[in-house]
Parts: sequence; structure tokens; C-alpha cells
Amino acid sequence: MREIKFRAWDKEKKAMVYDVQREYDTIAGLHYEGTDEEPYETSFNSYLSDDKWVVMQYTGLKDKNGLTNIFEGDITLPDGNIGGNKHENQSLLKDEVNLLIEGMGTEKWRDTEQKAMERGCRYSE
Repeated sequence: MREIKFRAWDKEKKAMVYDVQREYDTIAGLHYEGTDEEPYETSFNSYLSDDKWVVMQYTGLKDKNGLTNIFEGDITLPDGNIGGNKHENQSLLKDEVNLLIEGMGTEKWRDTEQKAMERGCRYSE
């Protein structure tokens, strides 16, 4: 079963934040000290709907060496390694042999997933 995790691109600070479902309280200044606090799921949902962030989900795939998690928005190089992501390294998108990982949850995902697997990317065990 695929692990569910997210990262987010902060449009204002131009920085990537990993594991945002756990980092939400730090990013937004919320603290879950008492039992009267808002449920975690509700807080994460409001975080997802904030236009300041571009949230990307982990695909379950890893690079060809099995070391790097592949998220939506990552760019896979022809050798099966990750070259970065579309927010931090736009220049990689200019090279037509590089593959943008996108469309998760849509029909487009099947094609993207297949191309990534042809490059050696695999689902983690």
C-alpha cells in the first residue's frame, strides 16, 4: 500500500516544504497542546486550500536507485534519476527528453507513470 504524504511549494518564499501534513502546525503557527484544538484533518484541509501553497502528493514511485521519493511536479531524467522539480528547476523542462511527473489521479497519470517506469523508476516495497 502506498504511503500517503505531501510536500508543498511556498509561492511567497519560493521554497519547498516536505512532510506538510506533519509540519502544518509549525508553518501556520498553530499548536496542538490541548484537547480543544481543531482536528488535524480540518487544519490540513484548510492548508491545502490556501493559495499561497502548491501541494504535491507522493506518487509511491522512487527513482531508479530506490533512494528518492517521486512527488507530483518532479522531473525525471532519461537515466531514471530525479533532476529536481518544476518549481525549483524550470530549466529542466526545456529539455524535451526530461519527463514531468504529473496527472496523478487522472487519465494522464497512466502515461506519465509508464514512462517513468521505462526509465527505471519503481514503486517502493
